Amino acid sequence: MRQRSGASWIVVGTLAVIGGFWLTIFTSKALLLNSEWIPLSAHFIGALVAGAMMVAHAALRPWREPLIAGAAAIGVFVLLYIVLWEPWGTWGAARSAHPWLMSLALAGVSAAGALCGAMIARRITTTAPGTVKIVLLSALTIIGCAVTIMHFLIGVGFETEVRGWLVLVVLLAIVLGGFLTQLMVPVYRPWASGSGGIVMGLIVMGQTGVTRAALSAVVSSLVTGAIGAIGARLARRWVNRPEEAALDPLPAARLH
Repeated sequence: MRQRSGASWIVVGTLAVIGGFWLTIFTSKALLLNSEWIPLSAHFIGALVAGAMMVAHAALRPWREPLIAGAAAIGVFVLLYIVLWEPWGTWGAARSAHPWLMSLALAGVSAAGALCGAMIARRITTTAPGTVKIVLLSALTIIGCAVTIMHFLIGVGFETEVRGWLVLVVLLAIVLGGFLTQLMVPVYRPWASGSGGIVMGLIVMGQTGVTRAALSAVVSSLVTGAIGAIGARLARRWVNRPEEAALDPLPAARLH
């Protein structure tokens, strides 16, 4: 597959930073961590992981694409929670006395986190494809797509009572997340690219324990993993020509 442009990575990286924020929030709840500093630190940690995944998959300028993606993610939060006044869920900057100043501060925090993650990944990882890295990028991207689309629709007045439409929107967001993940990684791995929903199911089980609802969430997440894989297959079929979408390379032969 071809190396994607920096602009493409900025778009996907922005979604990944948003997904990283919510993944950190969900994980902290699963670990029963309650602190007023968690939302602020989640912006830095989420951007840190997202920036690292960007550089771990592509030879980017770590000071440019991750930095822009980290700041752009806060711009999306501003659109959802301040401009549209999206009431579903809360965001610290929207509840502060000076939301615009707080948003600028968070943009700096998020951009710094993405830059730090990119610089660390540049030193300790390579851009060689790996299943764990693809799964993590998938989790960040799929969560970012699902949460952003849902919050945007509710912010513009989408009827939340229409549960059938909400489910359809979430499923389409998962397909989009799998599509974007496969689009950016250099090898064809549809199941890894669509596995972000499985990560969400495991987090739900961590929050609720092994209950019937948790097991139902895990089963549902396996279904969403399959749906995300559909998006990955579409990426190969529609964007990457079959002759360019080579399968994973065989490991190099050992000399001893």
